[in-house]
Parts: sequence; C-alpha cells; structure tokens
Amino acid sequence: MVDPAFLVNADPGEVLGLVDTASGAAARLAGAVYRASAHLHRDAEVWMRRQLLALDAARYGDRALAARSSPYR
Repeated sequence: MVDPAFLVNADPGEVLGLVDTASGAAARLAGAVYRASAHLHRDAEVWMRRQLLALDAARYGDRALAARSSPYR
C-alpha cells in the first residue's frame, strides 16, 4: 500500500478495495492520501496519477510518499 508504483499503476478500484484493509500507520496514511483524489485517478493516465499522488501526499504531510511519488525525482 505504500509503494507509489503500485498506487499509480494498479486499477483504482483495486486500490480503493485495499485502502480499508491497510494495516500500519504508513499504509493507512497512504490510503487516506490516495482516497483524497481517488475520483480523479479513475480517468487519469499514469503520469497524472503520479502527480496527484505526490501532491496529495505533500498536503497530508507524508513527505516520504510525496518524494517517492514525485515525477521529478
């Protein structure tokens, strides 16, 4: 759940199904981050999903996920 490659490449419906079963603080935070823009992930290309994830992670204060998700790293 904390792997940005999975979050941006997997089917958004699959990811949302896993969000509720996430265990551990980092996984729950990543789930909340993903859920913030889940409605946009459904129709977005992978490059846009990566940007959305990085932006939402930064908004939620998850610097590690934001850095790993950034398309500019």
